[in-house]
Amino acid sequence: MSNNEFHALAVEAVRNHLLETHAENSEVSIIYTMRIFENYKALLSTDGMCYIVSYDGSAKELHFKAYKQIATKHIYVG
Repeated sequence: MSNNEFHALAVEAVRNHLLETHAENSEVSIIYTMRIFENYKALLSTDGMCYIVSYDGSAKELHFKAYKQIATKHIYVG
């Protein structure tokens, strides 16, 4: 699987989740992706939600997690 194929698969997984939960069809943004050997991981977001989509290349499985943003804070550390 190429990087572009994984990106399309991850965005499709988020869009399918939005359709299944009857959520608004928001713009899906890819925040971060990484690849290690045949495994991929992506952090994606929509309005107020974050998603982690992982692809296990050995098992040919896609893992999907959805998180709701509860708070945003700026913390001064220095």
